[in-house]
Amino acid sequence: MIPLTLRRQKQFLLHARAIDCAAKYRKLEGELLDLIQQIDSQKLFRDLGYSSLFTYIVNALKLSESQAFNFINVARKANEVPELKKQILTGTLSVSKARKIVPVLTSANQKEWIPKAIALPQKEIERQVADTQLSLRIPERIRPKGKGRTELRCGLSVELEGELKRVQDLLAKKRRRAVTLEETLKETIEFYLVKNDPVAKAKQKLSQTFRKATKRKPNTQISRLLPHETAVEMRTGSKAVARQGKVPAGRSRHIPAAPSRYIPTAVRRTVHARDEGRCRHREPDGKRCGQTRWVELHHLRAFALGGLHDAQNLITLCNAHHKYLHEFGNG
Repeated sequence: MIPLTLRRQKQFLLHARAIDCAAKYRKLEGELLDLIQQIDSQKLFRDLGYSSLFTYIVNALKLSESQAFNFINVARKANEVPELKKQILTGTLSVSKARKIVPVLTSANQKEWIPKAIALPQKEIERQVADTQLSLRIPERIRPKGKGRTELRCGLSVELEGELKRVQDLLAKKRRRAVTLEETLKETIEFYLVKNDPVAKAKQKLSQTFRKATKRKPNTQISRLLPHETAVEMRTGSKAVARQGKVPAGRSRHIPAAPSRYIPTAVRRTVHARDEGRCRHREPDGKRCGQTRWVELHHLRAFALGGLHDAQNLITLCNAHHKYLHEFGNG
């Protein structure tokens, strides 16, 4: 038998260590999946101050966004199909490959799809899943494409395509020239935001108020034209707002306590313009949540305890953090 050279021995040692690490990685991946399942079922992430399981995985566990999506989708599918989790725990199936079959996997077809996920290359799995669900042929995504540009990719129904072309035709007629799909989307989105976005409506209203007032009194300062909290926010932004959980001291003017829970439109506009429609809660790591979906107004001093419908007693919170503060308090 020919003895191995020292260089060859080192190569085999590296190979053995790599195999050992890969086995440990697969084992730990399964254990992490199990922990994420438990945290999700108990909603532990909310008790810790995170708005969602995704935010918890990214900010607390320090995993990437794609890893977070993979673990969440696989963990929740494994609740329906326990065999999926079993194969991951044994190390025969990775979370990333399991994620590919999540859209089509059910308890009825698990004997077909789980073996495919184990045996087939990832690209082949994607192709077969796409053949099963035609709507998955075009995954939705927005990715950067150079300075100041992004690429939008999504699937459209034939009906929606026709409606989009109709809007494009109407816009071309209005502008007396051919318009691109980008211009069509921009016009449509801006129209929708003006009509429906409370932040855009609030800023537009404040801007109109300012223009009218300065037209009447061109030398008057902004602080004399707008409500105190609005003027401060337009000059300094969110820094002028009190820290979450405290109502600022030194306020001489307050809106009288309201007999109902209805918040006046003017106050809503002020809060929307100030917070820009973003959740102001700070995660345990100090980062602002910043969620813009499912946002609500929250009284720093509870309405039931005499809290006022005052812009400085109101902040914007996402639904999850709104529930969190009502359960655990503003501290």
